[in-house]
Amino acid sequence: MSFPSLEIFHLNNLPKFRGWLRIRETVTAEHEPHHYLPLFPCLSSLKIKNCPIMSLIPVIAPGSQATISSSPSLSTLSKLKSLSLCRLEELESLPEVLLQNLTSLETLQIWGCCELQIFMSPLLQHLTALEDLQISNCKELISNENKESAQCLGPTTLRYLYVLNITSLVSLPWELRHVTTLQTLDIENCPTLMSLPEWIGDFTSLSALQIHNCPNLISLPEGMHRLTSLRHLMIMRCPRLDERCEEGTGEDWPKIAHIPNFSTRRLIFKAIG
Repeated sequence: MSFPSLEIFHLNNLPKFRGWLRIRETVTAEHEPHHYLPLFPCLSSLKIKNCPIMSLIPVIAPGSQATISSSPSLSTLSKLKSLSLCRLEELESLPEVLLQNLTSLETLQIWGCCELQIFMSPLLQHLTALEDLQISNCKELISNENKESAQCLGPTTLRYLYVLNITSLVSLPWELRHVTTLQTLDIENCPTLMSLPEWIGDFTSLSALQIHNCPNLISLPEGMHRLTSLRHLMIMRCPRLDERCEEGTGEDWPKIAHIPNFSTRRLIFKAIG
């Protein structure tokens, strides 16, 4: 199948949809059918929503020697700018071989994929044009534990990061440390979040920070002093921080006193989904 002019492709409410099926001409009897994305050379927006049993993200067939550049099923995604995966309840992972080809992707929305484990290192390493990353209601954000040997992975273009409803999140993935282009950070409904890292002060471009409903967040890091571009800070429904951020008297107040707009009321950010 080939759709040489198609630019926008949205799938919604397909309860029996599992993925794309295209059998290679060279498939022999002992091989299972492989799943491919049809040829969309001009595709810029792909949205898959409410497909509860979809678990097959198109990848190169097992055992194939094809590279990214020579695989037609993947090279068609090189112009993709927006990808949205919503309520794919059986999706467990994003294949790295797929991420490697999303060189033009600017917006990635993932929400309601309750079994999905998102590995931050390959995500940030390969999506080098990414500007807007929204992750909500997924199983887990996994950080590479080997910090010493890993390379700097942060994309230089990421400006907006939204992390919502990740019940296992204890701290921000360390891979974000070098994302100095970040302008907006929104963390909501993360009940196990215990702390923000000291290196949050490296977010020299950050202008808006929202922390909402993180009841186990105990204090703010000293690195808040260095957020000289921060103009808007909202902390809401974080009871352990209420007293510490009390104007003039709270222990954490000196860390945020330089911020022009501090509020306990919700800021208006762009909606996810």
